[in-house]
Amino acid sequence: MQKRLLDLRFVIGLFFTIIGLLLLVYSFFATTQLETGESINRYTGLVLLAFGVFMIILSQRKEGYDELVEEPPRD
Repeated sequence: MQKRLLDLRFVIGLFFTIIGLLLLVYSFFATTQLETGESINRYTGLVLLAFGVFMIILSQRKEGYDELVEEPPRD
């Protein structure tokens, strides 16, 4: 798990996923008088959630992560 936290793509993805989920939940439970405020939060939450999931999927790619961790061969 600690190696995963060193990968910046995972940390960014986790951050945007959490913020996107918070905005989505807020948009469904907030009681505001303006419908546009709720829809902006909903759409922004969906976009942030999609970006966060995309970054987490990128961090799961084995070859990309191994390139960051492994040292180049010395000849």
